[in-house]
Amino acid sequence: MFLANPLRAAGFVIGGAVGAGLLAALLHSLRLPSVVRVARRRLESYEAATVTLSHGAMAYVDRGCGETILSLHGLYGGYDQGFDNVANLAATHRVIAPSRFGYPGSDVRGAGTPREQAAALVELLDRLGVDQVFALGASAGGTAAIRLALDHPERVKGVILYSSAAPWGSRPESPPSRLGPPPAMNRDWVMWLLSPFFPVAMSMPSNVVDTMLPMSQRRVGAGLDAAVCNPDMAVRFDEYS
Repeated sequence: MFLANPLRAAGFVIGGAVGAGLLAALLHSLRLPSVVRVARRRLESYEAATVTLSHGAMAYVDRGCGETILSLHGLYGGYDQGFDNVANLAATHRVIAPSRFGYPGSDVRGAGTPREQAAALVELLDRLGVDQVFALGASAGGTAAIRLALDHPERVKGVILYSSAAPWGSRPESPPSRLGPPPAMNRDWVMWLLSPFFPVAMSMPSNVVDTMLPMSQRRVGAGLDAAVCNPDMAVRFDEYS
């Protein structure tokens, strides 16, 4: 008799699906503390060095020898992502992978602009005794790589953009004020709960979240990328054209 009423039957099915979804989300969220602990240990495993520059600390990985690649990571990255992007080249090249401003182990200089990042990177290279590099900018790190080449061309042998934006082809009528996720996303629990949807929403495997946590060490940098670095080539179009 219950199933004879279509509306009641539909409500039963929908209610069951919602309940199952909430239960799955709860079980998924219960794993978060252990996942964050693993993520912290993963960061520590890189044994990054830290140098004190004029504005504060900058953490970096420095491996290998030969031609030097300065690997600048993207959004939700750090020295770990920067090194992993070119880890296979460390056997034949020197790879320097710093955390950009606001990412693990690195302080922010001024407003955190790409120009300020480029100045800090030159200071890092000076400390390490490196005259010239190939600057590889991945995703949000591309703007800093381009800025480094523009402001300090004598230090850059070449620029490699890896899944990064390039300078705009024409001046935008209305430069964007933000290019990136909203601040509310920059939390461990939010990113963790969203991770099962990564394959559909962002065409990336859900376990990529393991390399993005802990967000507490990447939150400031992600905010700078979205509000300052990513829009820079549009906001300062003439400087990049």
